[in-house]
Order: sequence, then C-alpha cells, then structure tokens
Amino acid sequence: MTSLTTQFAIAQMDGILGMAYDTIAVNKLPTLMQALKTQNLIDANVVTFRLSNTAAESDMIVGGEDAS
Repeated sequence: MTSLTTQFAIAQMDGILGMAYDTIAVNKLPTLMQALKTQNLIDANVVTFRLSNTAAESDMIVGGEDAS
C-alpha cells in the first residue's frame, strides 16, 4: 500500500478482505469474491465455516462447501 484515503483512515472496520456485498464497496470496486468468481477461480460466491474447539479441526472454505 502506498496511500491511505481519509475515509479508510477514519473508518472503524475489521478488515479489507472484500467479503462483503458489492453495494457497500468503496468506489464500486469489485470485491475479492466478485473478482474470484469472474475469473472462474471459485464455483460459487460463498464462504463456509466449520468451527471446532481447536484450530486444527476448523475450516474456512472460499467458493463452495465441503459436504463431508
């Protein structure tokens, strides 16, 4: 990153990954999920989680789900 907009500097947010809706994207830029889907790098515009008591048994899957 070489610059920081005023809006980003003063906004309180958790991250910049781009997993939110495109309607709230700054400057209407494509989100990460939109870009992955457009490039056919993911099958679906979804993120699924399997949470466990330990990190080793928890998963985050971008672009689909693991039915098992």
